[in-house]
Amino acid sequence: MRDEIPVTEQEEAAWREMEQRQARDAQQPSSGQSAAPVGAPDRIFLVIGEDVTPDTPFSQLAEVTWCENRVNDTDIEYVRAQPAAATPDEIEGLRAHVALLKSALAQSERENDELRRAQPAAATVPADERESFEWWASDEGESPRAVERNANGVYKLAQTQSAWAVWQARAALVAPAAPQAAPAVTDQWLDIETAPKDGRTLLLGYRNSHGKWRTVRGKWMSADYIAEHWEDPDDAEPGWFETAVEAEDPPNCWHIKPTHWMSLPGAPATLTTQGASHGD
Repeated sequence: MRDEIPVTEQEEAAWREMEQRQARDAQQPSSGQSAAPVGAPDRIFLVIGEDVTPDTPFSQLAEVTWCENRVNDTDIEYVRAQPAAATPDEIEGLRAHVALLKSALAQSERENDELRRAQPAAATVPADERESFEWWASDEGESPRAVERNANGVYKLAQTQSAWAVWQARAALVAPAAPQAAPAVTDQWLDIETAPKDGRTLLLGYRNSHGKWRTVRGKWMSADYIAEHWEDPDDAEPGWFETAVEAEDPPNCWHIKPTHWMSLPGAPATLTTQGASHGD
């Protein structure tokens, strides 16, 4: 197992320190145990008498003594025990157990990372979805530990985190699309990538093959628009079209590749006022 799971220098140093401490403990008495006097026997026999039966209470025995050698068959043997040190097999087993825990932790972190990457953006899920999910996942509040989260907002139970990812994906599919903000009206040339593609007429600009700047009126035509409004689309592809082209038959437009755009200017205020007065 140690060959499969990398061991850091700090861990290896900790193992060596533990082994050294075990070796020292094996040579010293444990806490609360006094050191044996020099020459004390490792084994003694408690001499309780020849006529003692197994059912005789020890508190009723008289003249109990001990001897380094057995005197009677009824003598009780005592052996002085040394503090037990961990065996090499036990230490290796502990190493393997720690390595297994490290492997399981690493696998759990990888699964959590995959779940976090699979989650849709929080903004696409209504705010009350979290409350609804946790009510369901906790068996209507009966199992609150099932929906506990860590400091990063990830559920501690992998199965709960997996269920939350599925729940968000479902909510994102059924959630109403957020209304798109109307493109800003501008009186300055902007990059064509920022131009609105909603069918409104704009001023479009680009340099022609002679390097001359051209300003034309045009708009974006989608595939649906072309199919609906053109009598003979001729497999025309969606794109930007100049709409100030004079032609006898529709479509009165020409495909172009503009680089910039600008909003059409409004009518002059004086012209609007004069038109209103003339109409009266």
